[in-house]
Amino acid sequence: PKTPEKAYEKIGDKTYQILYKQGESGHYTVRENGEVYNAQNQKTDYRVVVNPTEPGYRDKGNLYKGQELIGNIYFAHSTKNPFRVANTSYLW
Repeated sequence: PKTPEKAYEKIGDKTYQILYKQGESGHYTVRENGEVYNAQNQKTDYRVVVNPTEPGYRDKGNLYKGQELIGNIYFAHSTKNPFRVANTSYLW
């Protein structure tokens, strides 16, 4: 059977959600304030909404590159959205 993708990674004493980028074999992590770090532990221009403010958590997982909304990490890849989360169930 295929090994399931990791959804979270422990770094030091913290656990971070993993993102998978289309066309790359490594993974990224969502850190404090939704900042996205690459596999080399470098901060990128991407950020994710981790503390939603819209009704029904409608904005949870929204992905921004700079100030531009480019997609949502809980949806499939698209031409604008290169990231996705592990294929598993999420509760919030």
